[in-house]
Amino acid sequence: MIAFDLDGVLIDSAERYGEVMQAALCSVGLALTAEVVRARRVAHVGQWLEALIPLDLVGRAEVREGLTAQVRAVMAAAPAEMAAAPAAEAALAELAAHHELCVVTNSCGAYARAVLEHHRLARFLRRIVSADDGFAGKDAALRELAASLQIARGRFYYVGDTARDVEDAHAGGGLAVIVYAPISWDFGRLDDILASRPDIIADSLEELATDLSRRARCA
Repeated sequence: MIAFDLDGVLIDSAERYGEVMQAALCSVGLALTAEVVRARRVAHVGQWLEALIPLDLVGRAEVREGLTAQVRAVMAAAPAEMAAAPAAEAALAELAAHHELCVVTNSCGAYARAVLEHHRLARFLRRIVSADDGFAGKDAALRELAASLQIARGRFYYVGDTARDVEDAHAGGGLAVIVYAPISWDFGRLDDILASRPDIIADSLEELATDLSRRARCA
């Protein structure tokens, strides 16, 4: 099995997420800056809003829930505004010949399905696990996926773009793969990624597909 993170790995959504997040935050008088992006190490939109909304804001919980729903709805409604990662379709087609493919993401299910279907990637996937599925974290989702497919610990891959993805892969019993993503590598997180000790680092999905396909043929 190969499981993929969604944003930053299969879908280049960072720019659009930034625009939508900025608009949502501006509606309550807050702002998302480059300094904040560099300083925060959070996994998904709900955590970004949790980190950015002042603790003393009146009705904070309701504001957070409202902004989270707003961002997710906007993202799900316009999948064409996000591009697929370079060579994503070709890479998944090649890998699907040898592996069960899944997505494990902290994004909401409606957005994940919409953007994957729009870019013709969903057809390669056995399962899409999202924030709506109720897992405590990606590591728990990976353990459940591996168990459901009867895949032993250490015999599957999780492909991500951050140090947290590496941690989740290892905690979930898999091998951690990192692919180049500008939002992670170019905002000061490369040291964190290398320190997390990924098992494989690839410059692109195309390079990764070639490598893992070769390994499968030689196994």
